[in-house]
Amino acid sequence: MTPDRIPVRSEASLECRHCGAGAPVDEHFCRQCNRILALGRLGDYFAFLGVPRRLGLDQRDLERRFRNLSRQFHPDYFSNAPPQERIASLERSSHLNDACRALRSPVGRIQKTEALNRATSHLAEIVMNRGVREALAGKHVEDV
Repeated sequence: MTPDRIPVRSEASLECRHCGAGAPVDEHFCRQCNRILALGRLGDYFAFLGVPRRLGLDQRDLERRFRNLSRQFHPDYFSNAPPQERIASLERSSHLNDACRALRSPVGRIQKTEALNRATSHLAEIVMNRGVREALAGKHVEDV
């Protein structure tokens, strides 16, 4: 008899606080109820703005995306919303400003790209080390 698997919530998804529907981390609004989502993960400014992760970015496209998202997240639009949505609006507006400030300059894009690559390498190393430990213990990685 095998033990029941413990359900693990994917870090690649968010849960809407209003309706409970799941949403990808890169989404800003719930697909079910159209409410603003709480900010899930920080750091990947490229994904947050919906631009490709590369050093050469079209500055006009970056500005267009910034202005579009800025209008969607602006706290004035959420002044009569429930407190959780007002907080989500402030978080997303602040994160949007940080993201755009960082990605407008080539140096900022390099720094963010390097940070994301380091995080990805570290995660890959953790997964690989876990697989090696489990293989040495006689477990199959697929069984975990």
